[in-house]
Amino acid sequence: MAALSTAEAPRLIPERTLSWFLGTALGYFLLSSLTLAGFPRTEAVVAFFPASGLALAAMLLTPRHQRPWLALGILVADFTADQVFGRPILVAHLTFAPIMAIEAWLGAWLVEWWLDGRSPDIRSLADFGTIVTASAIGSTLVGGVLGGLAQRGLFGLPFFPALWNWWAPDLMASSVLTPALLFSAQQRQETATPSPGVKLEGLLFLLTFGAVLWEVHMNGIPIGASQVLLLLAALPFLGWAALRLGPAWTAWGTVLLTAVSVAATAYGRGPFIATSADPFSRMLWCQAFCMVTSLSMMVLAQTLREQRSAALRLAEALQALTVSNARIQAQFQGSSDPMAMVDSELRLVAFNPAWAELVGHSTSGAATLGTQVDLVSSSAGDGGLGGGAWRRALAGDRFRESVSLPTQDGNMVAYEASYAPLQDGAGLVIGASQVLWNVAELDQRHAEQARTQRLESMGRLACGVAHDFNNIITAIIGYGELIKGNVEPGSRVERQAGEVVKAGGRAADLTKQMLAFARRQVMQPIVVDPAALLAELHPLIERVIGEGIQLTWKGVDAPWKVKVDPGQLEQVLVNLIVNARDAMPKGGRLTIETANIDLDPLIAHGREVPPGPYCQISVSDTGSGIPPEVLKHIFEPFFTTKERGTGTGLGLAMVEGTIRQAGGAVLVYSEVGTGTVFRILLPKADGAAEARPLAGVAPSRKGGEHILLVEDDPTLLSLSRQILESAGYTVHMAATGAEAKALPAATLAALDLLLTDVMLPGISGFDLADWMRTQHPQTKCLFVSGYTEETLQAQGQAPLDFPFLPKPYSSVDLLGAVGRVLDRP
Repeated sequence: MAALSTAEAPRLIPERTLSWFLGTALGYFLLSSLTLAGFPRTEAVVAFFPASGLALAAMLLTPRHQRPWLALGILVADFTADQVFGRPILVAHLTFAPIMAIEAWLGAWLVEWWLDGRSPDIRSLADFGTIVTASAIGSTLVGGVLGGLAQRGLFGLPFFPALWNWWAPDLMASSVLTPALLFSAQQRQETATPSPGVKLEGLLFLLTFGAVLWEVHMNGIPIGASQVLLLLAALPFLGWAALRLGPAWTAWGTVLLTAVSVAATAYGRGPFIATSADPFSRMLWCQAFCMVTSLSMMVLAQTLREQRSAALRLAEALQALTVSNARIQAQFQGSSDPMAMVDSELRLVAFNPAWAELVGHSTSGAATLGTQVDLVSSSAGDGGLGGGAWRRALAGDRFRESVSLPTQDGNMVAYEASYAPLQDGAGLVIGASQVLWNVAELDQRHAEQARTQRLESMGRLACGVAHDFNNIITAIIGYGELIKGNVEPGSRVERQAGEVVKAGGRAADLTKQMLAFARRQVMQPIVVDPAALLAELHPLIERVIGEGIQLTWKGVDAPWKVKVDPGQLEQVLVNLIVNARDAMPKGGRLTIETANIDLDPLIAHGREVPPGPYCQISVSDTGSGIPPEVLKHIFEPFFTTKERGTGTGLGLAMVEGTIRQAGGAVLVYSEVGTGTVFRILLPKADGAAEARPLAGVAPSRKGGEHILLVEDDPTLLSLSRQILESAGYTVHMAATGAEAKALPAATLAALDLLLTDVMLPGISGFDLADWMRTQHPQTKCLFVSGYTEETLQAQGQAPLDFPFLPKPYSSVDLLGAVGRVLDRP
């Protein structure tokens, strides 16, 4: 039996519908009826029985558990055709019909058993052979034995002629018609609807081939030449179809050849009449010719198809290899690290421009391909470029060593050289490679990597701390506002409560700065016109910088739109302007400029920003400038050069984090004594500028709706309840999702809004909302959390678009968010 490869997935057979079974039964009835009605009543009537080929193909294309229904349809169709067009012998037909159904079912089972349980893939030449072999020595032979015994018992016919008369026509059908049907079914599965040109070409082939066969068989061509003419007519046509049209059309050509040849011979016409006076013998010659020609042509078509597929796969592999080699070559040539390779004779076979440049000013002469690496000797000794280390690598050793090489100005630079042997597919060493790393640059890379990891860790810490702070700050601000609203205006308590609220606000601002540095702050990005935003900000900038600093505006009249949170972009600009003001204590010039730029890959490389169109907003001053040793630290959190108590060290970290979160970048250039320029790059956005959403204003609505408040922090639960009830809402409370689900059904059915924290013990707020939408679709949802919307989405816990109120929030923020959600249609 053929082994099933572990990499080969079984072909999935779709479930069949009633129309499939009815169509198959009808097709079987028509083919059987045509055979019985169209052939003369002689022994040759059974020479070709296409209905059995249809039955086997249909069985192979039907799932195993549905085959009993197909067998029943075949049985009924065969019985009906025999009764209508065959001999009117009821007992014989009741015997023959089950044998035909069993034969088809057994044929499919044998083929799959031979293939270790999988369905055959007609595209495989081996599977094609399995179908023919299993039917030849299996199902059709078993059917022939059963049919021969039945005919002997019913009609007294000799067993072996009766066996042959049953087995031969079914074998012809399963070897010719079954592959044609399977090829066509496979072709429909592999491709979409074939092009009209392919269909037309195939139909023209069948029409032309059929006309030639008819001419050879039926139109009185001399008998002596007609056998040769049949060969000359069939083989070129079928060979052309195998080469041009593929297995499916070739198989249908063999079906046409078999049908015409068998019919003509049965009626005493065609080239096989001269072979014998015995009808049985000349039909045997016809059957042998059709079988050999059909199988040969289908094998040829399959072989050509597999060769074309192999050639296509080879071409695709070569194309992929070419692309891969081009990428590797581009990386090799474009690397700033010097790289070179030698063969087993120490001849240079490859080196990149960085290595050639290093060799050009580090050695006595420039290296070229084919040069012996021994001749590339450093002016300061071997220096790592000579042959000593290369020979060690050719011996199979992988190692690193430190070398010192002179630069163009004569200074010695330390490099770390890495050597490795190059091996072929058999594991033989055919060369060696060398990579040189500038030790100073390598240390800088490691330092940058360590700094990035440290900042990421600090960002995660800031995010976690901010979550807890947000809960506390919400309570401070909320209760402070409640106290202010419940005491006499202007009283000492009212003033003290106001200071509490202000302190809470400053704490909230500090938390936002921490989140901005960590790139986890809540953003509400919209399409913004930078010119309009700067125009709105102009009065504030004038107040911030004072009278001693000259403000200059430059830039394009229509800067590109950007998608950003306008409030956060204003905060970024104000931070930069405040820093510029502090750098010019004796006055100076502050310039704000806009520009539209296309960042090409060369400029974008190394700046962690992709190339493309950007709107640039620059803030430059003529202040003291930033020293180089300070410049490399300015975006680090809590780094400040201001006096203790005058700065948090989060201003520029917030600037960089906010712009990065918006998909942009911040570039800085500074010279001591000249000034500093900060350039903000924001990606160009499509569409018109959007109106800024109103914030901090509660809608003027009376309330009255029923709200389910779910919050696991008791302080915030009580605070939020008081704020909502003061606005006229009816509030139902729960500390967990399980408590919320356990509320009375009448209470849940009357809810207008679910206001829930996201992080709850047990059931999360999102899961609770999903349950609520299922049970009570009319209930709207609003989520609150100390975690940011982006963090929740990054953790896979949030839908892409959901009403969200971040903590900390004031009473105005809470009532405004609730009102907006409830007022949605």
